[in-house]
Amino acid sequence: MTTSPIINDNGETTANTETTPQPKIKRLRFADVLLLIVGNIVLSVILLLITFAVISLTGYRTNQQNTVTVLHEIPEHETTTNLTGENESKATDGIRLGGGDKPYQSFHEIKTYPTPAHNSHNQSTAQQQANNIDHPLIRLLSKDQEPLVILMAFIFAVIAAPLTEEFLYRGVLVGWLAESTKIYLPKFGCKEKDTQTLGILLALVLPALYFALLHFGSNSELTDDIIFATFVAISLANFITLFAGIFYLTTIRNFTLEQIGFRMDKWRSDIFWAFVISIFIIPMILIFTGCLHRIFPNTVIDPIPLFFFAIVLGIIFITTHRLLPCILIHAFLNATSFTILVYGLS
Repeated sequence: MTTSPIINDNGETTANTETTPQPKIKRLRFADVLLLIVGNIVLSVILLLITFAVISLTGYRTNQQNTVTVLHEIPEHETTTNLTGENESKATDGIRLGGGDKPYQSFHEIKTYPTPAHNSHNQSTAQQQANNIDHPLIRLLSKDQEPLVILMAFIFAVIAAPLTEEFLYRGVLVGWLAESTKIYLPKFGCKEKDTQTLGILLALVLPALYFALLHFGSNSELTDDIIFATFVAISLANFITLFAGIFYLTTIRNFTLEQIGFRMDKWRSDIFWAFVISIFIIPMILIFTGCLHRIFPNTVIDPIPLFFFAIVLGIIFITTHRLLPCILIHAFLNATSFTILVYGLS
């Protein structure tokens, strides 16, 4: 509401009250959330299959083991000498692999020769770290330090992941829950004074829980090719989802960039406060993660600190409705962890 003075025909000054239209509040629909998040998952799977097929066809292989396996063909019942100088007798039932009853080959011998270890201490430390933290990125970098692998891991962890995850989990999920709960909670009998508190709590906890579970490690023995193809595919899917999602919201749903969470006029303050907050929160996250690893050495505990990290990012987005601070803090954390990892494994 704005008021401006005007002068009438008699020379008297009167007040002219003009109503300035307020910007329309746009809310994400459930179909929008489903389209963006499920679309990102489906796109990741499709690109994973394509990327792995390309890697297989081009013959690219990451360094999976520090051993050389040689296949020797030997006659039946021939006695051979192994690396220790002991005699071995190869019967017609061949070598049984993996404890199974079916022989792999009736007259073939498989020998594995370890390659020279330039730094056995660093290798054992890297392997121990990989086993403890149990993240595919760490397991890959602990065995493969090729420049292409390091570059793709950096793009995935420091650029693609913070951009897309903050757009999807903070901008889309947190934003949708924070607005939708104001409408639907009263329909379930929630009192008006409790609606805002409960709505913010749900908007913080549910996306943070989903975000943390996505980072849950696995004990499965994935090959380096699969891990590398996964990073390439997810990075491409994240970039496509980010730009396609912004295009969809701005052109089809008529959102402005400010309504999505991108305030171009606040980028200086966003960078400053993201840096200040990172100085305090990143050491706390790393120390908390290190303590949990010492207490539970054989347990995947990454989702626990990441859950609280996501809560902090959710609070920042709800209070500011700006994505850039969340993206930068997320990128600073991943860059710090990535630098420590590569430096420790080099």
